[in-house]
Amino acid sequence: MSDVSSEGGFAIGQIIDHAGETTDEFERLANEWKLNEMGDEYAIVAVLGCQSSGKSTLLNMLYGTPFAVMDARFGRSQTTQGLWLGRDASEPAWLVLDVEGNDSRERGEDHTAWERKTALFSLALADVLMVNMWCTDFGRWDAANLGILKTVFSVNIQLFASGEAPKKLLYFVVRDYDEDTPKDSLRNIICTDVGKIWESIPKPDAFANAAFETFFDLAFVYLPHYKHCKDQFRAEVDTLRAEFHARNEETGALALAAPGPRVAAIDLPRYADQIWATIKANKDLSLPSEREMLAIYRCDAVLNEQLDEAGSVLDGLESFATEPIAAALARALSAYDAETKLYHSGVVAESRSKLQAQLLARAAPSFEAELVARSAAGVAAAQAVLDKELPGNPRALAEVLAGDGTFDFVGVMAQARAAGEGGVAELEALADAEAWPSVPFEAPPSPLWRASRAGEQAATELSRVLDGAHTKFVGVVLDTLVAEATAHMEQEGELHVLLRSGSAEMWDSLRELRNAALEAVQGKLVEIAAGMGASGSAAEGWQVQLAARVDAVLGNAVEEFVKVLPLALRQTFDDHFKFGPDRLPIRWKPGDDIDARYREARAAALGMLDNFASNELADPPTPLLSNLARRQLAAQLENDLRGAYLDAQQQLEAVSIRSAIPPWVLPLLLVLGFNEMWMILTSPLLLVTTLLGGGLVAFLYAFNMLGPVKAMVLGEGPASAVDAMMSLLSSSSGAGSSGAGSSATVGKAKAKAD
Repeated sequence: MSDVSSEGGFAIGQIIDHAGETTDEFERLANEWKLNEMGDEYAIVAVLGCQSSGKSTLLNMLYGTPFAVMDARFGRSQTTQGLWLGRDASEPAWLVLDVEGNDSRERGEDHTAWERKTALFSLALADVLMVNMWCTDFGRWDAANLGILKTVFSVNIQLFASGEAPKKLLYFVVRDYDEDTPKDSLRNIICTDVGKIWESIPKPDAFANAAFETFFDLAFVYLPHYKHCKDQFRAEVDTLRAEFHARNEETGALALAAPGPRVAAIDLPRYADQIWATIKANKDLSLPSEREMLAIYRCDAVLNEQLDEAGSVLDGLESFATEPIAAALARALSAYDAETKLYHSGVVAESRSKLQAQLLARAAPSFEAELVARSAAGVAAAQAVLDKELPGNPRALAEVLAGDGTFDFVGVMAQARAAGEGGVAELEALADAEAWPSVPFEAPPSPLWRASRAGEQAATELSRVLDGAHTKFVGVVLDTLVAEATAHMEQEGELHVLLRSGSAEMWDSLRELRNAALEAVQGKLVEIAAGMGASGSAAEGWQVQLAARVDAVLGNAVEEFVKVLPLALRQTFDDHFKFGPDRLPIRWKPGDDIDARYREARAAALGMLDNFASNELADPPTPLLSNLARRQLAAQLENDLRGAYLDAQQQLEAVSIRSAIPPWVLPLLLVLGFNEMWMILTSPLLLVTTLLGGGLVAFLYAFNMLGPVKAMVLGEGPASAVDAMMSLLSSSSGAGSSGAGSSATVGKAKAKAD
């Protein structure tokens, strides 16, 4: 239900109906009056008084509102039902609350509860409470509104106790005043009655001795009869209107407005609904709590609004850019501050923190991606320089050093560090507080904190990459120099020759070879260390590592040689037994001392075995062969040597036999055996048998296998045959046979013989 003044003024509306239910009129009026543009520049006046006492008429004349007034021609009845709201045309505006009259016939006996609720509602909202009183009603209780005043005082005490402190202005409007009664007399009557009422109401302990003036200011206006003295009435109303529109010289606000913070005009509809709902439910009214609830609602609404606006900007960015993101955050927070400045400070601050956190969370994906990209870019730039400029393997380093023998390691590392620190600098720029004026530097989710942390992490990662490159380069240098030292030791097979010799002087010769190889590369290491800017202790450490690695290479070579030691032992024996000083094979002939040569060769082989018992290069020497292994190798060697000895004996016997046959024996055999030869030639069976047998003998002779076959035929035993066979295989296999294989074969043969 609403109405508009005939003079084109502002509309009015019923905000609480006769049944005590709120309507949508306040919300409609707020939009129509553009309360959102008022902020807190407004004041509210409410009028209380008996029914048909001229309240609406006074408000219409005072504020230009179109409230309905009683038409006496149709009888005296209730005109204003519930609570109506209007406003004047001034700026700042007065919002006018026309309250249903007290002591009405329509309310009957239930009027007390209704009057208490409307009085409490008016007191909670209004800056000024106008109490409309007829001059003729002075001295009465209900007619003079003393009952409603008692209600007002009791309620205001409750509001003060709950923390609502601003004083209220009670403006007593004395109607139908005539000059026969002094104004001071009427004022004294009102003040006396007010004092008695104040003393009679119960008060909390905190306000037990509080004076009335602590809570209320009193003002009085005396209006003549509206009909009989209309001109004087209008003049007094004009004076009263001027008083209501007077402004505070310091603040510019309405002078009669209650001091202190007030609810934003745009939120008055919701605030009024909250208060009326609390009053209607007969709950204790706490205006701070109501305003805090209103602040929560309003701040949440503003938060969501600003989050949506800023989110549309953030979501629309194709790539990360500090300026638009920071600007969007700043605009959102600034708009939030502007729209919530009139609300509960604690709620505003808490909600602002939520808005800030949600805005930063909205920007976090692109921000985090940018942090990762910038962090990775710096490290990648440094790594690219290192990959391009630093030799990654010994061959590459050798090619670099093949020039003037130097490498600018310090320059390369400085170049890589500069490239990496460029990315760190970008992260530090991202964390510049000036680029984020509305963002604090606290812990997450602040971009400044995250960028700062990312910068620290990028710097740490850059240091790790550079340290890793330094370590890797040192490793490449050592690998290169170890390879050079190894090549020096293996030059022209010198290392193998020394190991192959197996002499008593072998270890001293190997030590000299190792020292010579180290001397050849240690000078280069000193130059490289100086070029790297290494400290003395670091360079000494590298020298120790180089020596240890060269020793390891030499030790590995010795250990590998030990694996083929059985073959080397047999070759040593063969060198002394089967070959002469000119390295030509020995042809045994009658008169040769096979036994002496065998003992000499055997002693040489066993001496070599003893020389490889331990690694004399180590300090202290480390075992290469256990006693058991040495005994096993010695036993295998003895088995191998026995076959060689028997073969030599057989060769010597064959030579002796051939030399003992006279030359004339062959012609004699041809003459005497002619018939047998002719028989064989003429018989296919005998011819084939002779050819096969002769071929077999030729084969055995060609492969030097007559000895083993003879041993088998003569029944010398499987062991003798195997020994003879092994002697044959060992003498014919040469360097193509491995020591491990030979040992295994001998072991099997020996096991079979046993």
